[in-house]
Amino acid sequence: MSNLDTDDTSGLGPEVVTITRVAAGRYRYSVHNFTGQTSTGLEASGASVVMVVPGLGYIQRFAVPTSNPAHGNVWRVADLVTNGTQVTSVEVLNDFANTSTSESVYSP
Repeated sequence: MSNLDTDDTSGLGPEVVTITRVAAGRYRYSVHNFTGQTSTGLEASGASVVMVVPGLGYIQRFAVPTSNPAHGNVWRVADLVTNGTQVTSVEVLNDFANTSTSESVYSP
């Protein structure tokens, strides 16, 4: 189970997502540019994500890539792989996709 604890709609952040219970599978953490892709899209925003995974002792900051040649509106940050009780690995993606082609958030 996950919750968006803080939903910032001003674009200035931070937003906080807490995952309290997981089923076994792969979960994708992505950032969607709901404003649409413009000449100064997500790649020019200076956005960042700080991921904290207590069970792994994992703390990492991801900066939005500054190159977005396909003008994607979804920043795919990372996949979290779980065994049903905890996150077992974090697989960094740090790239862009379009909402029409981006994968589902959860795949068992």
